[in-house]
Amino acid sequence: MDVDTTIPAEEVKSEVKDSQQTNGIGHDPAQAHRSDASDSASKEPTQKEEGEEINQSTSTGAPSSDTTAAVRKTEQPSPTDSQNAPSDSNPSNNINTEKDGQPATAADSSANERPSPEAAEARSASSTMEAAPRLPPPAPARSYAPQFKFTTFAAMTAVPTRNVTSNFLKTEKNFVLKEMATKHRRRKRKAGAGKKIIVIHPGSRILRIGRASDAYPIATPHCIARRMRVKPTTSKIANGQQSATIAFVNDKYLEEIEADLKLRMRAAKRRPVANAKSQQRSFNTSTEPERILDHNDPYKVEWTDPVAEGEFIIGQKALNLPPSKNHTFKLSWPIVGGKLNEQDYPTPRVAIADLEAIWTKVIQEDLGIEPKKFMKHYAILVIPDLYNKLYVIELVNMLLKSMQFKGVMIQQESVCACYGAGVSTACVVDIGAEVTKVSCVEDGICLPNSRAMLKYGGDDITRCFTSLINRTGFPYRDLDLTQTYDWRLMEELKEKWCTMNEADLTVQVYSFFVRKPEKQTEKYQLKVYDEVAISPMCLFFPGVIRRWIEQRETNPSFEKIVNHEDINEDAPPVSQRHRDHNGLALDVVVAQSISNCGSEERSKKLYGSIILVGGGGLVKGFDRVLEDRLFQALPATLTTVEKVEVLPSPRDMDPRLLVWKGASVMGKLEMAKELWIKPLEWDLMGRKALRDKSLFVWSKD
Repeated sequence: MDVDTTIPAEEVKSEVKDSQQTNGIGHDPAQAHRSDASDSASKEPTQKEEGEEINQSTSTGAPSSDTTAAVRKTEQPSPTDSQNAPSDSNPSNNINTEKDGQPATAADSSANERPSPEAAEARSASSTMEAAPRLPPPAPARSYAPQFKFTTFAAMTAVPTRNVTSNFLKTEKNFVLKEMATKHRRRKRKAGAGKKIIVIHPGSRILRIGRASDAYPIATPHCIARRMRVKPTTSKIANGQQSATIAFVNDKYLEEIEADLKLRMRAAKRRPVANAKSQQRSFNTSTEPERILDHNDPYKVEWTDPVAEGEFIIGQKALNLPPSKNHTFKLSWPIVGGKLNEQDYPTPRVAIADLEAIWTKVIQEDLGIEPKKFMKHYAILVIPDLYNKLYVIELVNMLLKSMQFKGVMIQQESVCACYGAGVSTACVVDIGAEVTKVSCVEDGICLPNSRAMLKYGGDDITRCFTSLINRTGFPYRDLDLTQTYDWRLMEELKEKWCTMNEADLTVQVYSFFVRKPEKQTEKYQLKVYDEVAISPMCLFFPGVIRRWIEQRETNPSFEKIVNHEDINEDAPPVSQRHRDHNGLALDVVVAQSISNCGSEERSKKLYGSIILVGGGGLVKGFDRVLEDRLFQALPATLTTVEKVEVLPSPRDMDPRLLVWKGASVMGKLEMAKELWIKPLEWDLMGRKALRDKSLFVWSKD
């Protein structure tokens, strides 16, 4: 008897479902907990699909009795599943349906509900998807889309700030510390700027040299005393001037100065002293000197011992050599009248050698820089506005080849004076020891047509003052300006006593000290009156000192040199076109220099910004007198000029240091990096480098 192994569809369905729930396939716990609250309509598609799966599996083939028994033993439905299982009352869930009032068998139902192959594949795929575990929802797409059309890189996300614990610049303390550190670095950078730059301003009487970072330069007399093998002859130049006897001033021009002084005193409502001359002479001729012991003299001069010195002496030590016959030192001034000394030196190379010895000694002793370290420093050389190309080339060659500086820059005196005063446009009046130079500067460039040089200066004021007080019975009878100590004495008296203020013109008694080598110090008393005001007026009345100017006018000896190995054969000669100004007054030359600048608007600016530099500008009231005389000398065509103003020195700076200070400022600017002449450039280009690396026009003088 055959055993019917066909398993009812309800049992197969429950067994397959229980096995799937046991193995975790197609079972959603969240779906089970939500079954009570869900709608019955939502369950029908799922139950229908499960019934179709079972029909499909049973239609493919009936399982064996062993398999059916194993399924019945191991996979019994749980109470929860029996509760969640759909009831048989729902006719849509019954697999075995009646047809024509007769119950259908499992084979008939499977044959009636057997799907097509395509439907079977779709149902198997859907059953596989339902059997797989559900994946988490995908992450939302980034809301930011790159704005670049043709790029494929992903946009960078913002850096998370949850774990940032820095407090930098979030408190006032950190901000203050940062500002302090910044200021300290800036101050340190400024202090360090200019330490490797040496500014050299050579003058006829004083050499000013120092680092660009220093506040003030080293000022030393620009002279040298060399030991000679034989006894030297008397130098043509003593104390920077020719060794001539003191000549009295011209009385004709002196009367003009006295008449002008009376007019000024009358305008200032000052009454002159009637018997001033007689008071002076009676007092000065009757005074006797007072001797002071050495231990009571606080300003005793330490005279130089010639035996203890080497081959040469420079600066103040050279001036303190006693004028005795026991030594063979010869005193020389390499620069006279703003150019190389042409009387005491046979060739320019000899004068350049003395300049090199002086500059090297000062840098080594006063600045503490050894000659072997020059190659790590730069040098700024300040030259006159009216320069000689031959001398400039020789000086640059000495700095780069002999002294071996790392680089050299050339600047003009008037431009440096404007930088020191802090102005861009000005008329610069430089009253030096032996020459007076006038030039106009506009926007940092010296105008070539405005340059002028006069062959008188502060030394002529000293000589005029000495001649005038000798007329009043000067008590010091042995005065000789060719001696260094006597010249220094008259320079001190001029600086202390000379004034151009009408209120100070009274009969006054002064005292002075005479210090000679190997003698005791002597104290004298002297009465002065208008000599202190007449002496500076010689710059406005040069006829008084014309005789001394003519004595200094000698033919240059360097122009006759034909040795091409010593100098460049195509070097230009010394210019002769600026000598016509020597007979003109200072105010007239300044007015001519400004008028040569061109437009009326430019002249108005220059008249309103005049700078006095040099030692001659130290005379009290000199700037006011220059303003008055320039206003009177204004051309009739300049109707727009309302006033003439002489600018004071900034921060009450010494006008003698204004040029050096301006050169030190220029050396620390950024533009200075393009103006340095290096040794390699000098070897390849020569003097053409001066034309390319200069802020002024390298003219054909």
